[in-house]
Amino acid sequence: MKNWFLYLCLAMFSVFFACSDDKEEGEDEKFMLTVDKEKLEFEAGTTEGMMERIRVTTNAEDWTVDVEMEGDKKWFSVTKLDQQWLEVVAEVNNSVEKREGKLLIKSVGNPDKVIPVLQSAAAEATLELSKNVIIFDKAGGSEAITITSNQAAIRLENVEKEDWFSVTLAEDNKSFTVEVKENADGEPNETKFNVVAGIDEENQKVIEVTVKQVDAVVLNASGYRIVLDAPAGATTAESSEDWCTAELKDGKLVVSASGNVGGDARSATVTMGETIVLVEQEGGVFNPGDVFKHNGVAVGIVVSHDEEGLLVIALEEKENVMFCANGAVITGGGYEPIYSKVKEMYPNDWKDAFPAFAYCAEMEEKTGMEGWVLPSFWRLKGDFVTLEGNLKSEWPKLKANCERVNNALKALNVPEYTTGWYWCDAHMDMYGWGWAWNLENNPTMGGRCMSKGSTNMFIARCFWWKRDLAK
Repeated sequence: MKNWFLYLCLAMFSVFFACSDDKEEGEDEKFMLTVDKEKLEFEAGTTEGMMERIRVTTNAEDWTVDVEMEGDKKWFSVTKLDQQWLEVVAEVNNSVEKREGKLLIKSVGNPDKVIPVLQSAAAEATLELSKNVIIFDKAGGSEAITITSNQAAIRLENVEKEDWFSVTLAEDNKSFTVEVKENADGEPNETKFNVVAGIDEENQKVIEVTVKQVDAVVLNASGYRIVLDAPAGATTAESSEDWCTAELKDGKLVVSASGNVGGDARSATVTMGETIVLVEQEGGVFNPGDVFKHNGVAVGIVVSHDEEGLLVIALEEKENVMFCANGAVITGGGYEPIYSKVKEMYPNDWKDAFPAFAYCAEMEEKTGMEGWVLPSFWRLKGDFVTLEGNLKSEWPKLKANCERVNNALKALNVPEYTTGWYWCDAHMDMYGWGWAWNLENNPTMGGRCMSKGSTNMFIARCFWWKRDLAK
């Protein structure tokens, strides 16, 4: 019995090793190639050359090295000492330009190892960055900053470890990349570090880099302004880009831009002393039914964008509003817009006297946008019944695009533009009548505009024009 058990164990042992041998013979051989230095940085030198050695480790039978360098002059030499060492000797650099080259170490079955070879210029150290203040919005992102220097050695110093931020220097010392994570809580982040060019302390250049993450101001493609509180004591505001304007006025910062219809998104920074504001402007187009945003917040739906400018209807409306109250009248108003005249004639209580216009003021305060108005009333074509509308007014533009506008309003779960009566910006002299229009529910979307008692309760809904925004 014991002998039988021994034979069985020997048989299993033989099978195990036979399988192991078969597996090893069937596997592809895996090659490796490593080096102990990722780049070489030489000073300019004075009277004699400088030498560096690289240790090469590989399980391939052999490896080779190719040399690439800028210009016709060979300023460094390479010697393969044995299967493990590579010696690089750089000549003295008497020029005022940095010298660059690279080594390509190759072996069978491995990707090439590329090692930059850099040498400083024989001149006072120089250092330039494409940007030394880098601003991100709360979404985060990454940005590569270009480094220009006549020095071979570039390093990053005083980099604080932050969860939201990281920075990486490129192997060729020609750039560094900053990466910033999304900032969910919206609180601003800031850090600083130094870029240093040169090894010799007596011949170095240092630039401090600031990285900030802030909640950006967002201008839409119309470029309409945004008003912010300015920091106390601020006296000047400067924009980094010509398309973005910044002005301090009565303790406020007013930021605006040129139109960017059809353009790509762009950004600028506004500086007020130590305070920096990131400004982003969207590009794109405005089509009927598009959501219109102000500083990133939806405030209306695009009705039209044509030769007359950009027309937007408010997301909000107010029901059961009187046109005017307390017997208020406007003399000499006719059928033309009277909003500005109301403020002139009733400077102290115009909001109480004209509740429909008070709603316009409420919309300006809620959205931060000036210019919300009731739709203008153009003269009746007949004596009483039908308004065909001047082609440059709000009514025919809304009539033409009502389906797309209402679909967009419905998608946002806000009141659609119905067939009810909406107050217009017009008032009949001395008679206490306002004017209201109505879009009838019929295939041609016909409309009626009629005089109504100013104390009647109808709907008020604002429109916003930017008439100087060419298509």
